[in-house]
Amino acid sequence: MTIDLEMAEIAKVFFQESREGLDAMESGLLTLGATADGESINTIFRAAHSIKGGSATFGFAEVATFTHGVETLLDEMRNKVRPITAEAVQTLLQACDCLREMIAATEAEQPLDQGRIASLNGDITQILGERPTEAHAAAPVAPAAAANSAGSAAASADGGTSGWRVIFEPVVDLLRLRNEPTRMFAELGRLGDFTAHADVSRLPALDALDPESCYLSWNIEIAGEIPRPKLDEVFDWVDSHCRLEFTPTGRAAPAAGAQPVAQPSAATAATPAESKAVPPAEAERSPAPAVAAVQKSAGESGSIRVATEKVDDIINLVGELLITQSMLSGFADGIDPNDLDRLRQGLSQLARNTRELQESVMQIRMLPISFAFNRFPRIVHDLSRKLDKKVELKLVGENTELDKTVLEKISDPLVHLVRNALDHGLETPERRLAAGKPETGTLELAAFHEGGNIIIEVRDDGGGLNKAKILQKARERSLVAPDQELTD
Repeated sequence: MTIDLEMAEIAKVFFQESREGLDAMESGLLTLGATADGESINTIFRAAHSIKGGSATFGFAEVATFTHGVETLLDEMRNKVRPITAEAVQTLLQACDCLREMIAATEAEQPLDQGRIASLNGDITQILGERPTEAHAAAPVAPAAAANSAGSAAASADGGTSGWRVIFEPVVDLLRLRNEPTRMFAELGRLGDFTAHADVSRLPALDALDPESCYLSWNIEIAGEIPRPKLDEVFDWVDSHCRLEFTPTGRAAPAAGAQPVAQPSAATAATPAESKAVPPAEAERSPAPAVAAVQKSAGESGSIRVATEKVDDIINLVGELLITQSMLSGFADGIDPNDLDRLRQGLSQLARNTRELQESVMQIRMLPISFAFNRFPRIVHDLSRKLDKKVELKLVGENTELDKTVLEKISDPLVHLVRNALDHGLETPERRLAAGKPETGTLELAAFHEGGNIIIEVRDDGGGLNKAKILQKARERSLVAPDQELTD
């Protein structure tokens, strides 16, 4: 297998994990409030950071650049530099949608929607450009954020730099981790003029050279007034065990009263390990969690991530089948009447193993209905904003399992029912208050077993069906005769 094919296989994992990360971001954003705990916003931030780092590793520069803006906004929120507002959350949700489209287009090798990307980039930039409230501006910044911003502070506190010296000494295993260091030269060329000198001092004798090891390091001089964050973007894929140093080679005139800011040492110049994590090679990835998920990608009808326990059950059953087959093969040359009981026992065991194997294989296709329900928090969030209604969504029985094919077929009808409940069932806050109800309506999706069937219910506490309006529509369409009387 060529390296290109290996990279393509690993890229498939990146695309799948990016979609899972975006699901986690969206779920977290929908529950994010002004008083969100630190772990909630950290979870969202880590998902964005992983997507940015992975896309930079594979050379998907536009995805990495767009995600960088999202990550910056999330970073300010988690460090309490910027408040969490409904407008910012809505923009981040739209950014999730945009990233899904970018991931799908990149995987399918299709052009990106540059207009949509530029529009959302503008929205994020506008939010970042707004002056935070004094309470948030004065809030302490976590050490990680301080380390991340140290270089940019050095560049901005005294008016900027006129160039940088970069020392990059990668770990020897860099190429085995499917990283290509020469991509950085193309990115540096977009920032300004640069020269790069390769250091070959680590290069071994020819007979000791391993073609999959990286022995070179680089000293790079880049000219121009380049903000430190731009350099961070270029080297964001670098593992924390590499040596990476940024040193300003010249500075613009200091601003009045500005104090010099110390540069990070060689040990910290690469920023915290969290900010420099590189996705491991496929063989080094941690085992997938014991959950099943449906993931669709461009050009595929879908795939299933199967719990390891289910795979282990099938492997064990196949082992038992082989034992039974070995026992029965002894009767191939004839049957001694004294061995009839042993033959019957073998056939009974074969039937039992086959039945259990069939049940285990069918279980692979069984997925919790949560994979259909999980799309509704976003639908309810967006539609309630559009309709100016307040809605609380309740999900019940999310672990009820259905066949994958059934899940796919009921998904669209469920969306239709939920939209109907929001459009026509639930009232506006004013009408609910006038009717003596809480201003927030309730929409409940429930799934449960009953008499060998699985029941799925969509309930709301709205005004119910408008029977007079339904009857009027039915008569207009000649479904009911003008003088026909119907019971409720």
